[in-house]
Amino acid sequence: MIGRKGSPMRKGGRVFILLGVTLALAAAVLAIFAFRDTSETDEPEEPEVAMVEVVEAAEDIAVNHVLTEDDITVVEVEEDTVSPGTARSPGQVLGLASSGDIVDGQRVLMGNLVTPGLSHIVGDGMRAVALPIDRVNALGGMVRAEDHIDLIYSIAFTTEDFYASLRELIEESEQEAPPAEEGEEGAEGEQPEAPAAFPGFPGMEELPLPFAPGSLVKVTTSEGQEPVTKILLQNVRVVRVVAGDITVDENNQIVAAEETTTEENGEDEEAEEESADPEAEGAESDRLPSADMLILEVDPQSAELVKFILDYEGQFHVALRGPDDTEEVTTAGSTFRQLIEDYGLPMPMPATMPELDAGEEE
Repeated sequence: MIGRKGSPMRKGGRVFILLGVTLALAAAVLAIFAFRDTSETDEPEEPEVAMVEVVEAAEDIAVNHVLTEDDITVVEVEEDTVSPGTARSPGQVLGLASSGDIVDGQRVLMGNLVTPGLSHIVGDGMRAVALPIDRVNALGGMVRAEDHIDLIYSIAFTTEDFYASLRELIEESEQEAPPAEEGEEGAEGEQPEAPAAFPGFPGMEELPLPFAPGSLVKVTTSEGQEPVTKILLQNVRVVRVVAGDITVDENNQIVAAEETTTEENGEDEEAEEESADPEAEGAESDRLPSADMLILEVDPQSAELVKFILDYEGQFHVALRGPDDTEEVTTAGSTFRQLIEDYGLPMPMPATMPELDAGEEE
């Protein structure tokens, strides 16, 4: 009956059953946690969209137009939609000219922009002319693009002798004086005298001596010329300033320069070495820069005037205006006569030598 009372096999089976249930529960718990972690880590995340800034046209831009801040705007777009060569910042496009039409909202491509030439800068109906200048007229190099200047012109004329011309006019007037009409009554039958050709100057003998009060004096230079100075052009816009082979704009930035050869570069290096030598510093400091030129924007009539000034004898001077001064003024010009009558320029007068005593004569 021992087998009925308790079998060792039955007790061992229960233990195995309990152990199996426990392991199954543990495996289930571990599986739940494993699946939960896997579901959380393997869940796909939405990738972040990269945004970049690009330049777009704020309005329709015509061909050959030089871009300004009012022509463009900066917007953010998805990076994947940006084409290669698209402008990313205003600094890349400002001051450049469009090679074709750009419509409002269109992205600006660098391939559609070119460096502007003079034809892009000169206004409609205007002309660009070159004016060669020296260091003085360049105001020591202080004239810049977008400045406005006045152009003063001086020239000396050679005229006929004043007194000889006046004598001829008097003689011609006396010869052409009409004869007295018959029947005109005069004192004791005398015919009335013909009116004087020049009132107050009936004859050259009555003219005051030169330099005497009331005399007519022609003041000339040592070469017998009569000079005159006048402002001929006012408020002229300077488009570019050219210094040697270098052209600079209103920001003093180089916009054009010619390439130099190796030989020229070698000479430049030698010149720099010489300038570093203390003995050569004096010679370098005395050198003036090569003749520069201003590129001016003028109307066609003024372009002809500039050409005339440069072709014929005379001198011109540049006068710089203030940035906000656009008023055109009326001037009388300058001659020796204006200096004497308006400014009181003293004239040399005849002098009488005092009589000397006998002792002084010895």
